[in-house]
Order: sequence, then C-alpha cells, then structure tokens
Amino acid sequence: MNRVDVHVQRDRELKKGEKVARMGRGSQGTREGRIKLRTRAEIKEGAIKDEEAAREASGRELSEVCSFLLVV
Repeated sequence: MNRVDVHVQRDRELKKGEKVARMGRGSQGTREGRIKLRTRAEIKEGAIKDEEAAREASGRELSEVCSFLLVV
C-alpha cells in the first residue's frame, strides 16, 4: 500500500467510527424520548384514575344528599 491508500483507508475508518457514534447518540435520544413518553402516559393514567375515584365519591355524596332531602 502506498501512502495515499493508507490515508484513504484511515479516513474511511474514521468516518465509520463517527457514523457509529452518531447512531449511538441517536438511539440514546430515542430511548430517552420513549422513557419520557412512558412516564407522561403513566402520570396521565394516574390522573384519570384519581378523577374517576373523585367522580364516584361525588356521585355517592350526591345520592346521600338526595336521599336526605327526600327524607326531610
């Protein structure tokens, strides 16, 4: 191999390394994005469950008030 071939081969290898590093950083960002989305979904599901429980409690209280008003 002559000197030019060595430099060309070295440049190719460096470009491959940069590409692999970029792909690794990209996949890390994708993973973090999925984690954030999953966390947001879990928070929203918890809020929905809390709202449903509050709605059920309000319904029970309303029925108690209605039954009290009918008795009086």
